[in-house]
Amino acid sequence: MKACARQTMAFLAFPASVLWTLGSLTILSASVQSNVFVPEDDPYQPVTTDETVSVGGTVTLTCRVMESDNSSLQWSNTAQQTLYFGAKRALRDSRIQLHRSTPTELSITIGEVQLSDDGDYTCSIFTKPIRTARATVTVLGVPGKPQILTNDDVMQEGGSVTLICSSSGGKPAAKLRWSRGEEELTGWTETVHSDEGDKTFTVRSELQLTVSRDDNGAMITCTVDHPSLTGGDEKTETELRVLFSPHVEIKPLSDLPREGEKFHLECKGTANPDPSSFQCFQWERKMVRCPELAKVDGSFLRFEVLNKSDNGVVPVPRG
Repeated sequence: MKACARQTMAFLAFPASVLWTLGSLTILSASVQSNVFVPEDDPYQPVTTDETVSVGGTVTLTCRVMESDNSSLQWSNTAQQTLYFGAKRALRDSRIQLHRSTPTELSITIGEVQLSDDGDYTCSIFTKPIRTARATVTVLGVPGKPQILTNDDVMQEGGSVTLICSSSGGKPAAKLRWSRGEEELTGWTETVHSDEGDKTFTVRSELQLTVSRDDNGAMITCTVDHPSLTGGDEKTETELRVLFSPHVEIKPLSDLPREGEKFHLECKGTANPDPSSFQCFQWERKMVRCPELAKVDGSFLRFEVLNKSDNGVVPVPRG
């Protein structure tokens, strides 16, 4: 009988300390990789949104995660100073208040916003690794009410006038536009310069107009357009005063006056300055005085009784 030969398998034996070291290296390698790459669907990645606010307003900064491992959320300002760590205030600024704090959300508000609050804010969650998200706060400087200056308060018909409109404090720079009544005007020039020691701008617009008698009393409006003016545009108006010579028009009571009837002529004159009174001083057919039966009554020439001698005579008024 043949003896059976038994085969045995040999395994390499490692000390326990060596096995522990290999395991540690594997864990360390995974940790380094997760620090380099964070998947887009990472439930622990904070999510924020950019915000825009006007000076003096209130802005809310919200940071959310899909899931929580009980790590704390934190908001930091543009100088990387911690504002809130969870529900705990870190910076003593009464303008900054806690809005909501849950395991998956940290929201704060900043009131009475200033231009210096403009910039990037950071939300962090202290997982391993630490994850962050950035929110940009854009602070709008509110432009002041426009001011209109003119080179002359009163102008002659056919002359020209220069109007200058300016507004300061806008961020970004405001836009100016001109109108006459409902008509948008064009042809103006605009310049912009930075306000000294500030992040705001002053805008200046110059408009030149040639005026006619129709422009007398016209309202010229300068309007400021800016994204911070949510309640309506800021505007300023100025009234044009144009001097012009009289234009006279005579209107009869009737186109067919009858002898023996009462009759009058009305003189309508437009001028600036406004004619205060009229009186007949000549006839168009004859250089004579007003008819004896005609009476001057302000802008009216009244005939109590018409007769044949009045036929064809047209009085010309004088202011």
